[in-house]
Amino acid sequence: MKINVKKILGIGAGAAVLVAAASILAILNSKDEFADFLENASDDELEAAREKVRLDFCNPDLYDEYRADCQSRLYAFDNEMSKRAWGDEIPHAPSYHREHGWYLPNDD
Repeated sequence: MKINVKKILGIGAGAAVLVAAASILAILNSKDEFADFLENASDDELEAAREKVRLDFCNPDLYDEYRADCQSRLYAFDNEMSKRAWGDEIPHAPSYHREHGWYLPNDD
């Protein structure tokens, strides 16, 4: 019985592509569920969930990868909450008056 190496490698590569595609879809589906939660949750639910994630982020006993994921989720919570708070209005930073220094512009 002859073993065709090209066929075996082709089948192995095809299986690897299928496994990679399935794992990528699983990751995307989990992020979509989180994004759906962010969009559909009430403000009180967002605050409660954000606090749980913040406590996990601040816990040094947890794995660093999980804490990094918690940090990215905290940014997503903050973005959604500020989007709700500001609505269509563009936030403006306060203008600071520079009083001292010859190198500072006087174009206030």
